[in-house]
Amino acid sequence: MPPKRILFLLHKYPYPPTDSTRFRVYWGAIEAFSGWERSFWILTWEKKDPRAEEHLRKMGALQVWNFSRWRLGGNILRRLFSWRPAQTEMLYERRIAQAFLQEAQAVDVIYVHTLRLGRYLEALDPSLRHKVLLDLNDAFSKHYLSGWRRYPLGLRGLALIEGVRFRGYERAFLRRFPHVAVVGPQDYAYLRRQLPAESLSLTQIDQCMPERPPTPAPPPQQEIGLYFLGNLYYWPNREGLGFFLRRIWPLMRAAFPQLRLQVVGRTPPAFLRRYRRVPGVVWRGFLPEAEMPAFLAQVHVFLSPVRLGAGIQGKILEALYAAKPIIAAAEATAWAEAYEPLIGLFRCAADDPPAWVEALRAILADYPAIVQAMQAPAARAHLTQHFGVAHVQSQYQTLAAYCLPPLAK
Repeated sequence: MPPKRILFLLHKYPYPPTDSTRFRVYWGAIEAFSGWERSFWILTWEKKDPRAEEHLRKMGALQVWNFSRWRLGGNILRRLFSWRPAQTEMLYERRIAQAFLQEAQAVDVIYVHTLRLGRYLEALDPSLRHKVLLDLNDAFSKHYLSGWRRYPLGLRGLALIEGVRFRGYERAFLRRFPHVAVVGPQDYAYLRRQLPAESLSLTQIDQCMPERPPTPAPPPQQEIGLYFLGNLYYWPNREGLGFFLRRIWPLMRAAFPQLRLQVVGRTPPAFLRRYRRVPGVVWRGFLPEAEMPAFLAQVHVFLSPVRLGAGIQGKILEALYAAKPIIAAAEATAWAEAYEPLIGLFRCAADDPPAWVEALRAILADYPAIVQAMQAPAARAHLTQHFGVAHVQSQYQTLAAYCLPPLAK
């Protein structure tokens, strides 16, 4: 019997898996079908990546369309008054859509990440919709409708409009496609509430991250090392860290003068210029994966001040695996309540700066015991049960089995 065929329709290069979304897509979804005949179509605003393309070609057939900013903007302007979200219009071109419809007939399963590529599914014959495994990743409408007020003033109206459009678009696709997945319990519950009276085939997928061995640092004495890890070109990361440096960091430094915060990740020059002279903050830039173990062995507490966004923050899971206590904004970590106990996670309301100081005080007062508890076999097993790569792969494999006709399963 010939191997089953799966087409991955993606809007970013999944390799190298350097962030939480790419990690889940690559290790959780793509590698879950290593025994299948895989092909990849990537429609992206990212620059051409020869390394990624060489790697993916070793795994299967590959086609890539790299959209320039002018091309993306032109696609949006041509459909300025569309009812669809602008992010779905910017990546849509008719000639690619026609080729996709032909390819869709030849494969057994079509994995689509995310609803940004929804326009390519609109013309799919209803008899082929069962083939689609639509990975929403996050509920985009939840992100924009709950957080538009925290965007820059000139972008708030656009964010609100995009949220309203995504809400209608998500509802339409939930009605139309029988195999839809979303990451995390909060986004799953949110989408269920959008259509409470209807029977939806919506599945919750968990996040996965590198299952790092614990890398404990010596107990804090002369210096207390906090760290932030994330791409600061991503607006929710930038907004959260900026808020933290303005409102919370001065109180922390006043209470603990020996604090030092290390910021790891690509950083826009304008953001760096604004905050580079903040006392006690070290800007490390991007760190290769090979350097992470040595870095983690020097720091004590992970900081996640992100207030916006959806899904599950992979960097928090990564810190849990590394046995680093975490102080995180409660607004973006409600998902953690579904996975309790997550030992070492301290959640604080972003608008309550003294609570962050007290959380750090509690961690430092019992630091060795907290780190030891995070390394206990039961705590490690709990993480693997819910966030391990094998667990997430099994979730995607189960969904893909539903996409196959009965005789092909």
